[in-house]
Amino acid sequence: MRTTRISKRIPIVLLVLWALLDQLPAQANEPYKQEWTNLSQTTQDAIVASVGGQILLLSDLRRAVSIASRGQADLAPSGALVGSGLEQQQLKEILDKLIEQSLLEIKVKELSLEVTESELDQEIASFLSQRNIDRDDFLDMLSAEGETEQSHRAEFKRQLETQRFIGRVIKPLVSVTDEEVRSFYLSQRVEGVGVQEKEKITLRSLMLRGKATDPQVTTKVTGIQAALNAGSSFEEVTRQHSEAPDAKSTGGLLPSRRAQELPPAVTKELAGKAVGAIMGPIEIGSSSFMFELVARQTDADDQFLKEKDQWQQRLLERKFSERLESYLKSERDKVRIEIRPLGVG
Repeated sequence: MRTTRISKRIPIVLLVLWALLDQLPAQANEPYKQEWTNLSQTTQDAIVASVGGQILLLSDLRRAVSIASRGQADLAPSGALVGSGLEQQQLKEILDKLIEQSLLEIKVKELSLEVTESELDQEIASFLSQRNIDRDDFLDMLSAEGETEQSHRAEFKRQLETQRFIGRVIKPLVSVTDEEVRSFYLSQRVEGVGVQEKEKITLRSLMLRGKATDPQVTTKVTGIQAALNAGSSFEEVTRQHSEAPDAKSTGGLLPSRRAQELPPAVTKELAGKAVGAIMGPIEIGSSSFMFELVARQTDADDQFLKEKDQWQQRLLERKFSERLESYLKSERDKVRIEIRPLGVG
């Protein structure tokens, strides 16, 4: 009786649907899998992949293959790779890139980052103006490269939307330190082209009149070392104890010099020393000196400082690209992707 009362409260349509669902075979609840038909030499165009409901056409893949191989390879209507310059694995990688591009387009729509037609017109006009290219000449250039205005607009739009996506999603996830930029610069530069590896040394000097073996000098050195051990900086003890006339104003800081321009006794002491090391006392002439190694620089370092902003931007672009690729690969697991088997002649 209780069951009857509950059933009367349930709309008859739902009861019928439940009955029909109970009669469905078990495999109906399994994930849907696309059944692909074979391509042939008479195929005009066809879907080669479905990415979250977005489709990739054979013509899209053929264009990407032509660009990647510089016109040396193509896909036959049957989907087989023909020509030279590309291997089957490279074809798979090109298709993977197109799939990632589709994933990016999905995310761009989700975040409302699409570029409008008017915005696209403005960006293309600005692009041509900056390069002083007439529009008719530009269309002739596209035609000579086998491109159309429509295909160019589509590619330009994708690039702009990618930049927007990187700015909104990827940029907050990426940062670089000065040391990373310097290491990147050193790994990328060409050895021997406008770069000399001769070191420039920057020292801080504390001068004491007399030989290092003089008792009064020995006493002063002992007091200086005690102050350093107690936590005083070398600059502080130099201002206080150095007998050089300008010590109080300069703190003993010397101009940077090539290593070979320094006294041999100092150069010898520098071997293997890291920045911050304190050396001496070293006898030079009739005086004794203690030195702090402030910096070691090569010509490459000088060149790096001049070009730092450029190399920082290059490294950021590389990291943006790597982070974007990683992001899109993770998104693949969230979207149903169906790919037509290719490569059979």
